[in-house]
Order: sequence, then structure tokens, then C-alpha cells
Amino acid sequence: MNKLKSTILFSTLLVVMLVCVNQANAQFDPKTNNTKMLTVGAGISGWGVPLFVRFEAPVANFITVGGNLSYQSHTKTLTSFTSNKVTAIGINGRGSYHFNDVFGASNDWDFYAGASLGLYIWKSENLFYSDPLLPPSVVEFSENRLGVAGHAGARYLINEKIALNLELGGGNLLAGGTIGVTFLL
Repeated sequence: MNKLKSTILFSTLLVVMLVCVNQANAQFDPKTNNTKMLTVGAGISGWGVPLFVRFEAPVANFITVGGNLSYQSHTKTLTSFTSNKVTAIGINGRGSYHFNDVFGASNDWDFYAGASLGLYIWKSENLFYSDPLLPPSVVEFSENRLGVAGHAGARYLINEKIALNLELGGGNLLAGGTIGVTFLL
């Protein structure tokens, strides 16, 4: 059921983004060396809704580097006596190549793809309820993992300082994709 809710939320946000695209007419030039970008938003996942904040800065023509911080948590009742809560934090460094010149896209758009390397901090808590009058027993498990991921996305500038961002990816907490708002700094 959570996957269905995530799919409906993502589809709704995509439709809103496309409606805004048809009404916007600002200019965006991803090659501008002084354009730094801060993106906040939510992702799609098989469990929970990941939230993220991402920062990117240009280092060369068509190339940006930056970082991503994400958080997600999900609790699932396994039986009437047990439940499981999983929390994950992702800290990623990332790089992107911007393809506007290759695609001949207007300056309103920013098309990009890239890769990231990240540390993922996982914590799982299994709660066991043996007596309703007593607190549950807790068994904790935590693990840190390194991960490599790819991404491809597009931004559309609503005005000179704000863009809508849609990104698809694989191999990290935000694997299903993200939708967010980018602030040009």
C-alpha cells in the first residue's frame, strides 16, 4: 500500500510540475559559473518517504559537484507482538554533467546526469511486546554501508531564483527518484 501511495504522490507532483512548466517563461543558463543550487524535496522508495537536501556548485563548463543528505524512516507492524522500525541516513558526494548544449534545449531547462558515492547509516529496531503493561523489549541492529549510484534529471526554472526538479536514480536511498524545488543562489 505504501508503494501505491508513493506512486500516486509522485504522479501528482509530476502533473503539477508539468502544469507549472507550461505557465513559466524565465531563463536559466546552467553554464553560469556563479550559479550554485540548493534543492530540497522528497523521494520515492519501497519503504517510507525519503526527504533530502542537496547542494551543487559548478566546477567547469557543464560540470557541477556537490553533496546530498537524505533521511527516511519506516515502521512496520509484523505481528500483534512485534514491530520493526528502520531508519536510514544517506550522506553522498555527487557530480553531474549538464547536457543542454547537446540536446539544444532552451535556457529554461537544465538536463543532467551523473553519479554519486555515499555513506548510508542504517538502524533497525525490532520491538517485542510480551506484556501490554510493560515496555517492549528492543533488539537493535545498525550498519554503515558505502554505495555508488547514478542519476539523471531535469530542472525547469519558474523564475530567476527557483526551479522545479525531477530526478530518477538507482542504487541509493532515493533510488526511485526525487521531486523537489531548487533555489539558485
